[in-house]
Amino acid sequence: MAELKMCLIAVLVAFSCWSSVNGCTWMKSNFHILSNSSISHLQQACKDVGHHHGNLSLEFPSRLYSHVTQLQAKAHIVFILRTLKNVMRLYEKSGSYEKADCDQQKLQTFILDIHRQITELEPCATKIVTTEANKMVMKKMELHFKGLISHLKNTCKDVGRHHGNLSLEFPSRLYSHVTQLQAKAHIVFILRTLKNVMRLYEKSGSYEKADCDQQKLQTFILDIHRQITELEPCATKIVTTEANKMVMKKMELHFKGLISHLKDTDYSASGWKDVAGMILQHLHRLDLLAIKTKLDPSL
Repeated sequence: MAELKMCLIAVLVAFSCWSSVNGCTWMKSNFHILSNSSISHLQQACKDVGHHHGNLSLEFPSRLYSHVTQLQAKAHIVFILRTLKNVMRLYEKSGSYEKADCDQQKLQTFILDIHRQITELEPCATKIVTTEANKMVMKKMELHFKGLISHLKNTCKDVGRHHGNLSLEFPSRLYSHVTQLQAKAHIVFILRTLKNVMRLYEKSGSYEKADCDQQKLQTFILDIHRQITELEPCATKIVTTEANKMVMKKMELHFKGLISHLKDTDYSASGWKDVAGMILQHLHRLDLLAIKTKLDPSL
């Protein structure tokens, strides 16, 4: 976490002369606001984050930042975008950030901030030609982040995506795959996943055993139902490919596993607590996907 904080601060501080960048008004006006927000949310989420890296043997890539600072402003945009994508990829590939000793809600807000910055910056970077020298800088930065991912894997070798006694892993790969698809495919995926969430509560039928505020839980279920009702007209004319159908099938199998876990635990409070943690994670990822979809110009 300390390494990420330093990357974000370096991105914000090193490139303070974007007024010379033509055609990227968002970079000039709003980037600083959202970047400061993401740093603040990471600091608040993980309060003991400092500049020390504990057992991490990787050094912070200060030389890369120093080198990029000497380049033209357009190269800065590409570098910032690629670095933010590396930050996002770290969270997506490691998949187990809920084990971090952090405020998970604030950590999710931080991830949403990063995703928003990426989405806003991508149109600015599409027409910028990257030189071979700059590509080499990007490659070195990617290797740095691969080292961070490797460190996470090596320090958590025996740890899966456990939610209490739930042995099912969260389907991060499915979300990563869908993110690469067109916006229309996102809509179908979001709708089908929400339907799986609703089906879980309908089929189990015993969520009153959950150790929850039942009134608020009913409101949550109504919210899911409303989202499904509003999304269905959008999805009716979207043709789903065979490959995407396979993704949906895998997601359905995942939810069948959740229902099976509830049955095995006799729909107990602890069983529902395990499943609720997984559902919350789904909703966070669907939210990220929805933001990406909303800003897609093809819709």
